[in-house]
Amino acid sequence: MDFGSPPTSSSSDGPSESQIVSQIQGEVQLAMMQEYISSVRDTCFEKCVTKPSTSLSSSEQQCLARCTDRYGEAGQQHLSTFDLSMQNLLGQASMRHLHLPYYDTT
Repeated sequence: MDFGSPPTSSSSDGPSESQIVSQIQGEVQLAMMQEYISSVRDTCFEKCVTKPSTSLSSSEQQCLARCTDRYGEAGQQHLSTFDLSMQNLLGQASMRHLHLPYYDTT
C-alpha cells in the first residue's frame, strides 16, 4: 500500500457519495410526500364528509376537489422550499466530508 499518495476511489468500492446522497434525497422526498398525502386526505375528509355513507354527495365531491386543490397548490410551494433546503443541507454535509485532512506519511 502506498501511503505517499492520496487515496483513490474505485468503482468497485460501492456506490459513490453522490449516488448515496441522491438516494437519500429520493427516500426523504417520498416519505414526505406520503405523509403529506395522508394529512391532506384526513383533513379534507374531516372537513368535507359530514355524513359518511357508501357514496359521496355531489357537494362532498366538490368540497373534496376544492380542498385537495388548495392543499396541492400550497404543497407545491412547500416542496420546492423543502427541496432547496435539503439540497443546501446535503451539500454542506458533503463539503464537510470532502475536506478531510490528507496526511503524508512519507
